[in-house]
Amino acid sequence: MMGADAGAEKVGLEQWLQSKYSAASVTGYRYAIGRYLNWSGGEAAALAAGYGEVLNYVNELRTKGLRPRTLKNLVFGMKIYYHYLIAAGRRADHPCRRLRLRDAVDRRIRLDELHTGEELDEVLTRGTSKMAGLTERNRMIMGLLVYQALTVSEAVALRVVDIELAAGRVHVAESVSNLGRTLPLVASQIMQLHGYLTKDRPLLLTRYADPGTLLVSRFGQPLKSQAIKRIVNPGGEAKRYLPLRIRQSVIAQKLKEGHDLRAVQVFAGHRQISSTEAYRQNELEQLRAGIERHHPLQ
Repeated sequence: MMGADAGAEKVGLEQWLQSKYSAASVTGYRYAIGRYLNWSGGEAAALAAGYGEVLNYVNELRTKGLRPRTLKNLVFGMKIYYHYLIAAGRRADHPCRRLRLRDAVDRRIRLDELHTGEELDEVLTRGTSKMAGLTERNRMIMGLLVYQALTVSEAVALRVVDIELAAGRVHVAESVSNLGRTLPLVASQIMQLHGYLTKDRPLLLTRYADPGTLLVSRFGQPLKSQAIKRIVNPGGEAKRYLPLRIRQSVIAQKLKEGHDLRAVQVFAGHRQISSTEAYRQNELEQLRAGIERHHPLQ
């Protein structure tokens, strides 16, 4: 069949999504696709839709007062659906492959508020717990946030099979926000992961069957995003460190150290080079941003 992936025509949409994307991404794509199919009147209508029908759907979404990011995610999910139809050989063309929304999304990076190298080192020491098995897990999470600059959703989506200790690397699945990528582990992480996988993680898997996810809760279930945010700032502590701010700080630090822009884009999983460029400012611009933010003119 024209454009079909090997075997794609033999599986349904749900299986195809699960084979391509992380569990967290599949949930978002499933919702976006379902919403589009409900609007179009079903699969048959969506299958026959052209660029005009797609624009009508986008215009309908605009009347709902959605945030720009939500609107873009819904449209991206619709585009994923047509990628599936092509992969399955059920459609030869993509009616909206080049559709780009220009709705403004606030992507400003507050460079004057990012963490210093010393503060990032302090993040790596966080996560101490009195419960068996949790300290190593928590320290491993801190490492993924600092050394690989993962988002919280990327971290909780990691599976045991995504870790290659012998090769010293971790595979990060594609998500709604970022591209998939394979990143190197530092030596200390390899030791931490080995201890966690062979000793600490089995201690946590006492009540339920192994879910396959790398990070599990103290009850052996997949760890939730909110749990990581609590681990970073434990015991009701004021939110000194935000996972997103940690990621932004690591990316900005790499550019400041002179790493190639394209290499940092791949490291961060940014879909557009402009997303990476937003982290690059000279010292004068950083000083000006800090003055304007902390000492605004009256």
